[in-house]
Amino acid sequence: MRWTLLFVWFGVLLPAQTVIESPVSICGFLGGARGANEVPARMQGWGIASGICALVQDRAAGTFGGELNFWYARTLSTRPETRYATGGILVDVRGRATMQLPIEMLSSAFASAGIGAIFPLNEIILEKPPSPEFEPNTPALAFPLAVGVRAIVTDRLSLELRATYVLTTTDNLNAPHDGQYDGFFALTLGIVVPIGY
Repeated sequence: MRWTLLFVWFGVLLPAQTVIESPVSICGFLGGARGANEVPARMQGWGIASGICALVQDRAAGTFGGELNFWYARTLSTRPETRYATGGILVDVRGRATMQLPIEMLSSAFASAGIGAIFPLNEIILEKPPSPEFEPNTPALAFPLAVGVRAIVTDRLSLELRATYVLTTTDNLNAPHDGQYDGFFALTLGIVVPIGY
């Protein structure tokens, strides 16, 4: 499944660059993820978020563009009665709006939103599952929303800091199992490198 998703990701990226003839960059990012609802905040622990993102920017003004994200996130709960860790692979596409900043180091700020899918991996049970109905491997829709800033380091290298919230259509990410959709936050730092024009 992982290799299939990766091949599809590149299969979409390469033709897209040819068709739209716009600048394309690759961003590799790493950071932390944390469950966003249901379990009280003090019971949430930070997990990991990492992945790769293809960024396509409008050639004319550079204001609008798109993203194709392939990433992994794991959230942790330290709640005594249901300590657990949930991981999942996410694939999503997003529209992106960029605004130039009048600051020398921070070249731009951006916001993005889109739709995708989350493919949960095997649950890592630390003590016991969040509920008897827990089904950790059921795929679900994901709706990411992100904001961030980009800083130019050199002509061929930029840094990107982004905060992302993802709402899913599954109740199997965070405890308890109460029929409400689960979500999570991710805070990541990425290295952006242009690959073509």
